Amino acid sequence: MHGVTQPALHPADLPTVVDLTGTGGAVSGSRPEEGWRRWRRDLPPHHLTEVDGLAVTTLARTAIDVACTRPLPEALMVVDAVLRRLVLADAGWGGHAGADPSSDPWSGSWPDPWVDPSWERAVVRTASAVEPQRDLLRRTAREAGPIWGIAAARRAVEFADPAAENGFESCSRGVLLLAGLPRPEVGYPVTGDDGRRYWSDLGWPHVRLLGEADGSLKYTDARALYAEKRRQESLERAGWVFVRWGWEDVAYDRAGLCRRVLLAHARAADRAASGSAVSRAAVPHSARAS
Repeated sequence: MHGVTQPALHPADLPTVVDLTGTGGAVSGSRPEEGWRRWRRDLPPHHLTEVDGLAVTTLARTAIDVACTRPLPEALMVVDAVLRRLVLADAGWGGHAGADPSSDPWSGSWPDPWVDPSWERAVVRTASAVEPQRDLLRRTAREAGPIWGIAAARRAVEFADPAAENGFESCSRGVLLLAGLPRPEVGYPVTGDDGRRYWSDLGWPHVRLLGEADGSLKYTDARALYAEKRRQESLERAGWVFVRWGWEDVAYDRAGLCRRVLLAHARAADRAASGSAVSRAAVPHSARAS
């Protein structure tokens, strides 16, 4: 079993579409009306593991198989989540720091630092923690061989970012990347004019633009909405430009979403350029570098 069914056995927040991987005499095929697809793959033994008595592909192989069959936005929903799980598992989730996270990263209990979200955010933004797990995905893609869609899977691995906190953020980023926007920083830390450190979903620091993927349940609480207003005001006073979108934009109006973000990027770039010009004009000519 693989695809976006198998990660549901591993507790990841992913869509539920059934994909089955068969070996040996299995034949590829599908029954869309019944909601499943079957793929024949030659699976190396170390690409398999067991969950609740069922033989399934490892997380790394699952990410590759899904990314072979999904467009980039949907592929990133899975590959981001898997890369995040692998990074956190290797960092000590369940007390198994240094263990092979591709085998069984779900056993054990959460480490105490998990109660502090800054611990998680720091780990998934640390290259020394992330790149070994990205290498695992790259190696798994190589070992999968010349299967259909493998080039798309390799691209998804390179674009994957474990700092994405949910599938909505991942899918949004994939849509924007396909539209040609510069690659954003994910889970980007910024400081407001109040001196507090905040986290943005996406950031383009070179133009001081922040992108926020707002789910429908994010601000149902009045206190959360008020806190978010204060957060945005603080960051805007610090010189950041905001652009926001909802799930309906990603689901039904991707072209409109891309236009809005492109316009916001251009507006932020103009503002950043004019700000630099003003700052330079304020420096006495004799003090400027030649």
